Parts: sequence; C-alpha cells; structure tokens
Amino acid sequence: MADVLTLILGFMYRNRLKDAFGKIMTQSKQNKQMIRALLAMQRTVFDQKRAAFMTWQNYKNNLRHEQRRKLAFMLRDFSERNLRHAFQRLKDELRHKQYIMRKTISKLEISNTSNTKFYFYKWIKATETLRALERFQATVRIFEIAAESFKPLLSVIVDVQPLKKEKLKIFK
Repeated sequence: MADVLTLILGFMYRNRLKDAFGKIMTQSKQNKQMIRALLAMQRTVFDQKRAAFMTWQNYKNNLRHEQRRKLAFMLRDFSERNLRHAFQRLKDELRHKQYIMRKTISKLEISNTSNTKFYFYKWIKATETLRALERFQATVRIFEIAAESFKPLLSVIVDVQPLKKEKLKIFK
C-alpha cells in the first residue's frame, strides 16, 4: 500500500513539475516573439529616420563629451609624464648609490683576498672569455663553409651572366 501511495505521489509531483516547466517555456516563447516583433518594427524606414534625427540632435552633446575625454586624456598623460620625470631622478640617484656600493664591495673583496686568489679569479674570467671567443670563431667558420658550399648551387639558379650576354647580343 505504501509503495502504491509513493508511486501515485511521484507521478503527481512529476506532472506538476512538467506543467510548471511547460508554462515557463510558453512564457519564454511569447517573450521571444515580442522581442522579434519589436526588432522588426525598429527596422522600418520610419525608425531609421528617427534614429538619424536623434543622432543629429545629440551631436553637440557628443562633441562636448569628446572634448572632455580629450582633456581628461591630456591631463592624465601630463601627470604621468611629470611623475615619470620626478621618479626618474630618484631612480638615477638610487642607481648611482648602488654602483658606488658595488664598487666598494668589490674593492673590499680585492683587499681582503690574497693576491693569488685575485689573480686566480682573473685567470678564470679570462679563460671563460677565451672559450666564448673560440665558440664564436667556430660558428663563424661553419657559416663561411656553408656559404662556400651553397655558392655553386645558387649561381646555377640565379645566373646573371648569360642574361647580360643575351641582352648585349640583341643590341649588337
């Protein structure tokens, strides 16, 4: 008996939900139809003329807004430029102080380290730069070899000499 009652109540609940969703769907369809009708009315010739008249009527107002916008942009740019220049001086001073601090720290390191350590670090830096230079020279050599190997192939494709000879024959 309880199973039958739950089954009947379930059907009733489903039917009510179905009816509610059906009403919502019909209302949404009606709203869509109204929107379509309004859009169709707006597309008429009369509405286009009215819209053109309204834009002409509001032209002065729009012009004022544009002038305000231009003035606001000019003021903003002016303030940003002045702030940049003001902070640039502070940044330059900070960089100069950091440069002096780095120099003094390097001088302290040099004075505190022994001569052998100092020259050892110098030797390490010199060898690193020499290795980088050797790598650079090797890549330059590779590109030179590639250019030399492509020269005969490209000269056959883009050979200008026979064309010049043919032009000279025509003029003789």
